[in-house]
Amino acid sequence: MILINDCLNTLRYAAVLLLACLSQASCSDSGSVSRCSLTSDSVSITSSLSVEEKTYYLVYRISGWHEKIESFELYGTEPSFDNCGESTVAPLFGESIDDKDSNNNDQYVAHIYFEPPNRFVFDYAPGTPPKPAYHKSLILERKNTQ
Repeated sequence: MILINDCLNTLRYAAVLLLACLSQASCSDSGSVSRCSLTSDSVSITSSLSVEEKTYYLVYRISGWHEKIESFELYGTEPSFDNCGESTVAPLFGESIDDKDSNNNDQYVAHIYFEPPNRFVFDYAPGTPPKPAYHKSLILERKNTQ
């Protein structure tokens, strides 16, 4: 009886392992040469800004599995993303969000200002984000220098 239980446990483990491998393999395009890593980035276009007949696109990206890294990227043409979160268009600029200030106090991005020619700067506010998914309300802005 103990031998049968050990055999069943081994078969269950092998079946779970096989299912995990198959589900990972099914997450990439069949024609694709490279496969996604264990986790795929989550990406979304959050804003666009037209400056002197050129449109810039702001993209919010979450990378990582356990330790999530949040960042924004600036594109000069509208990007499209595959199921792995990769784009055929290279970003012009990108920067990770730092949720702690130099004194290890909480902070969040309150504004994202376009800085010509091809970058942006974060304007941080102290505290925690005012609402879940606040990044969806962030837009690429032109800083009023007056």
